[in-house]
Amino acid sequence: MDDDYWLMLPGEHAESEYPWHWLGWGGLSLALALLVAWLIVSRVTLPLRILARAAREVGRGQHPEPVPERGAIELRQLAEAFNLMSEDLKRNDAERAEVLAGISHDLRTPLARLRLESEMSITDEEALAAVIEDIEQMDAIIGQFLDFARCENGETSEP
Repeated sequence: MDDDYWLMLPGEHAESEYPWHWLGWGGLSLALALLVAWLIVSRVTLPLRILARAAREVGRGQHPEPVPERGAIELRQLAEAFNLMSEDLKRNDAERAEVLAGISHDLRTPLARLRLESEMSITDEEALAAVIEDIEQMDAIIGQFLDFARCENGETSEP
């Protein structure tokens, strides 16, 4: 038996060149897939980056513009909740400043009456000086509250 093989092929069929064209197509497919993945990820994470920037502004006590409510349903819900929270914080700050300014302003009238009454009725100079000093300290504290309320509302103080 001369033949040790049961299949006989010509030699040129057994020899093959390295498949450079397949590697080229594979590399091009990989690059295209990575580009598409990068585009998808950047599109998904853009609303999150905008939301993170707005959250930093809220953390610094600022009131950012409303965050656009777009993207996946979860991102839209998150942006909507953040916008509601930001508006609530802005409204609470405004109400707090208004109440603080109102209370401070309302306290100045009784203090002025106390000072006038004490100057007219207290004859002891030392006692009068102590009462006036206390009234001036309370007035200075009220002035600080009013300054704080003005700063919160963006108002400038005027003499």
